[in-house]
Amino acid sequence: MPPTQTQGFSSFNALKQQPPAWTVALLGFAPGARIGPVRQESCMTLALNEVCRPGSNQIGDPVPAIVQEASQWTQTDPHVLAVIAAWSRCMARRGLHYANPQQPADHNWPATPTAAETATAVADVTCKLQVNLINTWLTVEAAYQTALIGQNIGTLANLQASFQGALSRVEALLASPAEPTPAGPGS
Repeated sequence: MPPTQTQGFSSFNALKQQPPAWTVALLGFAPGARIGPVRQESCMTLALNEVCRPGSNQIGDPVPAIVQEASQWTQTDPHVLAVIAAWSRCMARRGLHYANPQQPADHNWPATPTAAETATAVADVTCKLQVNLINTWLTVEAAYQTALIGQNIGTLANLQASFQGALSRVEALLASPAEPTPAGPGS
């Protein structure tokens, strides 16, 4: 079974804001609650089991690895390193000394923007435009992604074919009548 995902919720703290019964139905437990000896089967587990069919030959998804590898190669590519150095020199001419474009973003700026923060942001954007940093970065990264896709085309084709099977199962499930829910107290 693939890892459980709680799409739409960035953290368990976000889930804690939902009613406990809703979260228990979704996940089988409520974040922060002690899990008892008998674990309730969750809607998410039931859905994933039905769609992904445990025991079937699940194909590993190479996309996250392709994205990560292309990103790492991009960050060390000579074209990108040259444009980052040009950006850094441009910033230095404005009295701002940063080795790379991430450093201004990582600066511990106050909650309310200051004149210095605004000036840094303007210089950052101006320098990025002057040295063509964004287009260079995206072009290089796209080239690496294209090369990696080519190296993984067989696995990606098989993954796409497996999605068709899962999609067919989802469509069949959505077309089937819903099972009645047990009547609760006061029904």
